[in-house]
Amino acid sequence: MTLYDPNIKEISWQSVVRQLFIMGLMIMIYYLTGFSKPFIYGCATYTLLSFILRTVVPQSHNKGVRLIKKEKYDDAIQCFQMSIIFFNKNKLLDKFGFIFMLNSSTMTYEEMGVCNIIYCLCQSGERTRGAEMYRQLIKDLPNIKKYISSNLTATKVNLELYQSDSIEIIDSLNNTINESIERKIEGDLFDTIDEALQVRPEISKVDFYRLHAMEFNWIILEPMSQMVTDYNERHTKILLDSIKIISAEQKLLYFWWYLDGQVGNGGFSQFIYNGYDRYFPTILNGLKLLPNQSYYNLVKSVYNYYLNSDLINFDRNNLNYFEDKFYENSILSLADSKYYKLSKQLYSDIEEFIRLNQSKFIQPIDEDFSGIAEYRKGEIYETLEVKNGIANGQYNKFENGIIIEDITYADGQIKREKMYINGLLSTDYYMDETDLNLKHSFEYYPNGNLKLYRKQLVSDEHNSNLIFEDVYHENKIIKSEHRLDNNNVIHIKKYFTSGKIRSYRKLYNRYNPNVERYDEFIICYNENGKQILFEGNGIFEVLHEYEYGKTFYKHIYVCKNYLAHGKSKLYKNGKLSLVSNYKNGFEDGITIDYNEDGKEEQRRVMKNGKMIKRIES
Repeated sequence: MTLYDPNIKEISWQSVVRQLFIMGLMIMIYYLTGFSKPFIYGCATYTLLSFILRTVVPQSHNKGVRLIKKEKYDDAIQCFQMSIIFFNKNKLLDKFGFIFMLNSSTMTYEEMGVCNIIYCLCQSGERTRGAEMYRQLIKDLPNIKKYISSNLTATKVNLELYQSDSIEIIDSLNNTINESIERKIEGDLFDTIDEALQVRPEISKVDFYRLHAMEFNWIILEPMSQMVTDYNERHTKILLDSIKIISAEQKLLYFWWYLDGQVGNGGFSQFIYNGYDRYFPTILNGLKLLPNQSYYNLVKSVYNYYLNSDLINFDRNNLNYFEDKFYENSILSLADSKYYKLSKQLYSDIEEFIRLNQSKFIQPIDEDFSGIAEYRKGEIYETLEVKNGIANGQYNKFENGIIIEDITYADGQIKREKMYINGLLSTDYYMDETDLNLKHSFEYYPNGNLKLYRKQLVSDEHNSNLIFEDVYHENKIIKSEHRLDNNNVIHIKKYFTSGKIRSYRKLYNRYNPNVERYDEFIICYNENGKQILFEGNGIFEVLHEYEYGKTFYKHIYVCKNYLAHGKSKLYKNGKLSLVSNYKNGFEDGITIDYNEDGKEEQRRVMKNGKMIKRIES
């Protein structure tokens, strides 16, 4: 049994011939109408038209592909369902895609939609359901098996034994190892080193002792990179020549940064398409220096796939090629997912490697230093308490003698952080001593009055649950309350500047993605103090403020029995932005989005809170 490789399309050569005929027809039209360069105009028209058609017609399918790349598999499934519904209703459009969408795939979009749903189910952990769907699919449509079992060896993964670790999938893709790959890695064009020209930048001791991971790597890279640039400008050299002034260890950091920036922004496809593929051997030689070889193995697998596919000879000016080989490339997407999972540890591993080999990177710094580290540059002055080479105590940063930052460290970890504006305390953050995952946050108005107190449970640097929040008006009167109870129900109360209650609602199952979320509206008063929601019936207004008061939202719900029921409207800075229909607390019916000019942008068909299909205006 095989797992469908989403997005990689098998070419129908019959369709290719037909498309060449269409292109020839366009060239002929330009020729007959007297254009001086009919071939160029004909090819350009065909390319532009095919790009537009493949973008506009299969919108739901394309969105599903993008969601797969973001690992939002449930949302992707909904999009592919919408795509299947659309093409099921428009069978001729799908069947003759080589005409209507200039599509060269042997599969219809309906077939691809079903296969992609199977893929999403497997990725999201529902392997049993995916396997059952696969069996039923090949039973109902035996011919589709040849599409699922494409020639790409990477797709041949046992569905029921499938593991989410993408490196295993990529390795299975590349089970035919390119015999010359090691020679290509060894043939690194940027491996030249001139020992007489080696540079070792001097960095701030304060930064060396207190920064970690990505921030630490950057303060090492920045001056080193500038030295390469300066050498290049002085000697009018190309990178191939100027890179010889840094060591092999420094090259690890220098070239990996290209990879991390490109992959972090747009995946391996962006890295390759933007021309950084020439750095593959250099990056691999750098990653080989790290004790943890997971990163090396991943990038090597991608490089191997790159060498053994037609990606190596692609035309960057061919939009169709980019769309077919990069934009919808599931193999590279799997590699992206793996890299994102590894990246946090990679930042730490590179930091550790730099510290263990600091003489190869920077001017030596005492790793066992204890005392006060200082740094001064222009108007900036920094001090840090250090014990045995680790930040332990206070860090202070001044500008023109006025404090702007005050951080407390304990064994290298931030315990409390204070920020100042014009010498006045602006924000204050600290971790709870009894619960190290509990973060307390304070914000202050310029007059010193408390603006906000927040308590949140932090799982990692990207994820946290807000369990308590009080926001105050500048006159010290409570503005809003946010409470998370023991049943994961969020209670939100808002107040007028007078201190009188403005609104109260409950949000159910906010932090449980597996359970339906809905709001219960308790009470609401308008700006004039008139009660507009009574015993769960009437109007409820939700007011939000974003971007420091620059953007205001007002959401007006019609309520019945404490739940949204009927038409609701969302206003952005006073202009209608959204119209929705609710039934017993869930969106049900037509939802209309409006642009800033008040024109209808799109419609969504909703059922029990879930989108059935999208209709672009």
